[in-house]
Amino acid sequence: RSRQRPHRSNTLKMTRVLVTGATGTNGRWVVRDLLERGAVAVAGVRDFEKAKYLQDMGAELTYLDFEYPESIEAAFQGVDRAVLILPYAPNFDELTQWCVDAAKKAGLQFLLHFSGCNGDVNSESQLMARYGRSDNMVRESGIPFCILQPNFFMENLINYEVESIKHYRCWSGAAGEGKTAYISVKDIVNCIVTILLNPEKFTGKSYYLAGREAISEPEVAGLMSEAVGQEVSYVNYSIEDYELAIASRGFPEWTVKDFVELERSRRDGTTAEVTNVVKEITGQDAMTFKEWIQENASAFQPEEVASEEQTAE
Repeated sequence: RSRQRPHRSNTLKMTRVLVTGATGTNGRWVVRDLLERGAVAVAGVRDFEKAKYLQDMGAELTYLDFEYPESIEAAFQGVDRAVLILPYAPNFDELTQWCVDAAKKAGLQFLLHFSGCNGDVNSESQLMARYGRSDNMVRESGIPFCILQPNFFMENLINYEVESIKHYRCWSGAAGEGKTAYISVKDIVNCIVTILLNPEKFTGKSYYLAGREAISEPEVAGLMSEAVGQEVSYVNYSIEDYELAIASRGFPEWTVKDFVELERSRRDGTTAEVTNVVKEITGQDAMTFKEWIQENASAFQPEEVASEEQTAE
């Protein structure tokens, strides 16, 4: 589907934007789109060799290792704006505070915080409470800010479930018939870059980023089956069995608890709220899951099928 991009602007050529987590699911595309729209993208990375492709695009690389606060402080020097994409870690609060302190010391003009959905300091969920505390640190920093609270990414199916789907034609969870307003990384990145390049329109605001439709995992399986051309199914566990399955894979206790809380939130319908925020920010409708899976069907096909299709082309 066609999506128009804004023309490059000469006024942005001196705007330096730091992207933390620049090699991650969202960060790498934020870097690319910033460059395409004419800004100077400064990619905060730990491994320069692995991030060479970002440099090849035209990005500046700066050393940023979240285990070392001094590297965070150095990375924020000399930039005008930043998007804060933090790693999934038990010390999320501490990482946020280090980044906020570094941004304040550097005199940052605008901070976009990429948080998580349903952040609430009073939540019974340890994950949602972490997000809530992190959001408040940004709000109380004194730095002009905007906060994005994204729902589940469509791309999580590629990041975490693709091998199971390719080889066994199924994936599993504990969401039951609960619905999720999935959002695509393409839409998330478009929102991030639009805000970074037009901060005055969004300063002081928080946005819950979700799709314009909510669908259940069995419905996802049906749409995927149609797009892939083979039956794909969703295997639903009880919350208790799901917890045992995750724990048996060797994840630390805090991670197991987070995963279980996320599945419970989907089962309970907490993630089903739809919004029109993508269009509000970017002027474009959010991608539906059907549109997304049609674009990405080849990622879920067994290798022999994908090879045959490529040969036929």
